Amino acid sequence: MKETELRIGNISVDSNGVEVKIMELLTDYARVWVNKDEWVSVGCNYLNPVELTEEWLLKFGFEKDSEYIVGAGICWYFKHPDYKYKLSETFRLLLLGIDLKYVHQLQNLFFSLTEEDLMIKNE
Repeated sequence: MKETELRIGNISVDSNGVEVKIMELLTDYARVWVNKDEWVSVGCNYLNPVELTEEWLLKFGFEKDSEYIVGAGICWYFKHPDYKYKLSETFRLLLLGIDLKYVHQLQNLFFSLTEEDLMIKNE
């Protein structure tokens, strides 16, 4: 992955397929949490994006909206006291028409819109 795509807190996968969370970004490499007690340094070019899936949306607190159907699919939404985001079943951000493929893209967009980090619930 490119260093410019990453923010502290982004979730990615290292070259061994281990899910990691970025804790610090430096020139050409990042320090990442491997688990709650262990971190390592890894080159940014050894980090890979995590595909955005239904499981990830649930981890972040999104819910299916059974009342709002988009085409043949069900819409996802994220509730917040001040706003509500809707994603189509193919993870297209409605209204803006942005297709999201990876977890870090959703995390970065959420931060850009809210100035809050998108966190895994119960973490």
